[in-house]
Amino acid sequence: MTYTVEIGAAPINEECAQLGQTDDFATINRLEVRLYRAAIIARYGVPPEGVTLRAKANAHDFGTYRELVAEISDAAKDDPVAADYLTRVEDGLSSWLSAGFAPPIVYGPGRTADLAGRTYEDIVRGAMMTTRPGPDGSFFPPDNETLHHNLRAGFPDLVPDGLEAAASRYVVVENAGYVGERDVHQDADRQAAETWMERTYTAAEIQTLHVAVAHDHAGHRTYELL
Repeated sequence: MTYTVEIGAAPINEECAQLGQTDDFATINRLEVRLYRAAIIARYGVPPEGVTLRAKANAHDFGTYRELVAEISDAAKDDPVAADYLTRVEDGLSSWLSAGFAPPIVYGPGRTADLAGRTYEDIVRGAMMTTRPGPDGSFFPPDNETLHHNLRAGFPDLVPDGLEAAASRYVVVENAGYVGERDVHQDADRQAAETWMERTYTAAEIQTLHVAVAHDHAGHRTYELL
């Protein structure tokens, strides 16, 4: 048995396809709900085990419409991680921008809905590009770091080739390799990261605090120990 929470067809403050009003409603509605699922993952992360995000069909006098729902399985109902995720996604999103997405569909006068020739894959890749780090590895605004990492984790097959190649940074890490590891500084250049570390910490602190320079690339971390 599952417990279901209705999230909606699109962010609360955004326009969405209207049954009986929008041209090609079924196609636009399906795509919009699929994109809303991607935006929810960008904001809240990949659903934990026992939680599913899916489109649910609902019958109406004028036809069938779909909306996004979150379901928690009976086996996971007592799992605090699954329950917390369900609570967080229940209110959905206020806007597409809050998840790093530009509004994917423009609703014009009459019954029109314009995708500007883009596909679902194009739009998700666009959100990854919008939230990507700058040349120095930093994110602006800082919230983009969460959105970007969640999108990469949720849709690894959609990471653009150019973005994958550019996703390289050198990170100064305290307690490197131990429980409680903490990133304290990052640079696009290894030498710059090492210089910052040596200027910030004494040799004794580097030893006692287990400070090291890590290389993050393509989703993997290796350590460049001095």
